[in-house]
Amino acid sequence: MENKQDLPLVELVLKTDEGDDIEAVSIVKDPAIEKSFQLFKAVELFNKSTREQFKAQGDKQEITGPVMIPDLKILRYNEKKKEYYNCWFSAETVKECASIYLKNCNHTKANFDHLDNFSSNVYVIESWIVEDPELDKSKALGFTDVKPGTWFMTYKVVNPELWAKIKSEGFTGFSIEGFFTEFEIEKEKMIYSIVNSNLNDTDKEILIKRIIYTAE
Repeated sequence: MENKQDLPLVELVLKTDEGDDIEAVSIVKDPAIEKSFQLFKAVELFNKSTREQFKAQGDKQEITGPVMIPDLKILRYNEKKKEYYNCWFSAETVKECASIYLKNCNHTKANFDHLDNFSSNVYVIESWIVEDPELDKSKALGFTDVKPGTWFMTYKVVNPELWAKIKSEGFTGFSIEGFFTEFEIEKEKMIYSIVNSNLNDTDKEILIKRIIYTAE
């Protein structure tokens, strides 16, 4: 395989304005973004005024990590063309996916490794877009090299057996589950030329949509 940095570059964009194609965030063993989540245990709390020490019983049973990272090149293989390529999401698409995910109430359950094994014993308790990595909660939790625009999430696992499975079977990250249109750089050039042409706005819109939604 040729150098990963020299491969064709394809932007992934949402298929519809309604966002019906965002279905879930799966807990996986091999996240495409190559970034792992962190498993957090309960910590001891110390109250200086009363000198009382408290310790939560057992684990917090929470997992936190990045879901989508803008502008990150993700290696993929095109079965039809028999070639590797890089795909990526813009910061705007990442933010839109995070918003639609909550709007569609997909946060009340999750599946594992993209299989049809949804469980309500795991659900989202935090979801946010990183604005300033130096001031963001992700840094306080120990994440490094976080890019602005990254979508972070925290899952709560309420079932002890499921929590033990996540820890023992090598689940390490999150992966967005949805349908996207492949938007190639060549298409971007075509759209740029249309936008800057002398066509009226209606014709521009028709041509641009035709380019974006043309099947490969």
